Amino acid sequence: MFYYMNNEMQHQLENMKDEYNFELVIDYLDKKTPEEQDEQFEEQFPKVFYLEDYDSKIPNIVEKIYGFVKTNEDIACFIKYTSSQHTMMKPSDCDDDNLMGFMMLFSFDYFQILHECLNSIYKYNEVTQICSDKIKKFVK
Repeated sequence: MFYYMNNEMQHQLENMKDEYNFELVIDYLDKKTPEEQDEQFEEQFPKVFYLEDYDSKIPNIVEKIYGFVKTNEDIACFIKYTSSQHTMMKPSDCDDDNLMGFMMLFSFDYFQILHECLNSIYKYNEVTQICSDKIKKFVK
């Protein structure tokens, strides 16, 4: 079953292109050594938010993206997996238990796959079968 956002939500997600670079190539996991992977992640992660370094506005951008993709079955599956792998305490002002799991998807282990899925939703309004298969392979 495919997930499609309504036209208004899709338009709002497209308007986030100035805050999150859905089309940036994220390939740090393709590097040969752990050191190269770490270095590439540190470089690519802030750039996807059009930043040079980590900034306090990143969580707000992540929360906005979450609002658009949280009902996608593949993303929900990925969130459930990360939540089961990591014990997290949510802040008292957070009403949604899954938001913290979604934020974990922006960590080193998951970010490359998540970004590919977000790119797919941005371009095609769905998680492609390739992305879906990557998530399913990862969570097994």
